[in-house]
Amino acid sequence: MRQLFLLIAVFFTIALFGQTKQEKELSNIVPKGFIISERINGDLNKDGAADCVLIIKGTDKTKIIKDENSEKVDLNRRGIIILLNKNNHYELATKNYDCFSSANEDGGVYFAPELSIDINKGNLLIHFGHGRYGYRSYSFRFQNSDFELIGYDSSDDNGPIVNREMSVNF
Repeated sequence: MRQLFLLIAVFFTIALFGQTKQEKELSNIVPKGFIISERINGDLNKDGAADCVLIIKGTDKTKIIKDENSEKVDLNRRGIIILLNKNNHYELATKNYDCFSSANEDGGVYFAPELSIDINKGNLLIHFGHGRYGYRSYSFRFQNSDFELIGYDSSDDNGPIVNREMSVNF
């Protein structure tokens, strides 16, 4: 019951006074020319506090083009910002502003890979789904003051038939 009252108090504080301190920090962390396209929270450094992963997307108007069907296509790349929660204050752990393709990249015979990010058991999971053609997934763990690649999984499919699966633990 006490947790419910605390949750309600936080909600009303945000509603009455605007953004929390951490929310304001996020708007200052995202560089000019980018927007937040996805945000997830979870404990990445196993200290019990919810850390923050931002997927950002460029907003350069010159990278919005018309394709062969005269439809607008946004080719702005996406990036990642990882923030660790230190005493209710975000501290930058790592950043890369253009490490992911745009959501509209040419996917060849299929569509561009679908990017999804998750935090599971303290690990950062980056997943590229290729629909019926399989997937690639990378697992990172925060150790030695950095995010280190600890696993790679992939599947090469042909519709419902799995041609090859691979799982590598580092």
